[in-house]
Amino acid sequence: MSSSRTTDLIEFGALVKSLRSEQGLTQRTLANQVGYAIDTIRKIEQGRYPPSEELTQQLIKFLATTPEDQLLLWQATRHARPDILAAQFDEPEAAATQNSSQTESSRSRGIDAETASVQIYSLADGPVFESQDQPTATHTVIAIFKTFNIYVLMGTPIVLLLLAWLGTRLFYQPPVRNGLIGLVRSAEGAYLTVEADGRHINNGDSIPLGAVVTVTFEIRNDDIYSATILELTAGARGPGGHTLGWNAPDRSFENRRHIVLKPGESYLYHSVRTFDEAGDYFVEAVMRDPQGKWGGIRPFYRVKFFVAESP
Repeated sequence: MSSSRTTDLIEFGALVKSLRSEQGLTQRTLANQVGYAIDTIRKIEQGRYPPSEELTQQLIKFLATTPEDQLLLWQATRHARPDILAAQFDEPEAAATQNSSQTESSRSRGIDAETASVQIYSLADGPVFESQDQPTATHTVIAIFKTFNIYVLMGTPIVLLLLAWLGTRLFYQPPVRNGLIGLVRSAEGAYLTVEADGRHINNGDSIPLGAVVTVTFEIRNDDIYSATILELTAGARGPGGHTLGWNAPDRSFENRRHIVLKPGESYLYHSVRTFDEAGDYFVEAVMRDPQGKWGGIRPFYRVKFFVAESP
């Protein structure tokens, strides 16, 4: 390293130390602010460490609180690390000549900012502002507006995510997944219990016309999510239910609407009705999911019976 380069580093370090002392900062505090080790700050102030481009930017950011300080640090950096600044600054020849006397005085920590308009630079962003000694109100308003825009742009994705999450909580109903809503076997071992006038009805049994028929079954949500059932009923068809299936006349029991089951929660269905026409019938537990689709409930248990006129 040449002697002139060493001198430039020493003067740069002395300027950093002077600015730090003016702000009442310790070497440790400054190191924490710029994100470097305290030993690095110590070596810079002793003129034993050439500052990197990133570190120089941080020093200007935290130490140069006035236009004069910014210019001094910029000029000192220009002499200490010309390799950094050569590619970033292209001052006109006239401006370089005009500021040559100020460059020499800056090394002794002095500058006449009241008699000459100077252009202040940041290493990354180019000119910050032009002023005799302080930024104008217009520059201040522009800076505030830019800062506000940055926070708005940063906050917009977060706001959108929150709105999307809120919308799913308020309006989205997860589909009832096949097999996760099921019938529960009763204590007697039946998935679907049919009784006529208090008598248990098995497949193929006959009941008298006008008998009070009771249907009971229980469902359970075995999913890890809550489930919404728009309608739940004991679907019955007949006469002709044995041969025509769901195409036979509708003789379903009473509907239960908008049932919400939490994970592991059960619901007991119980309804009664009479049949006023003889013939073959069946009854099965069915539900309509949030997508509006009707379907059976596993294990799709169906009871077939006959309604006969009394002798």
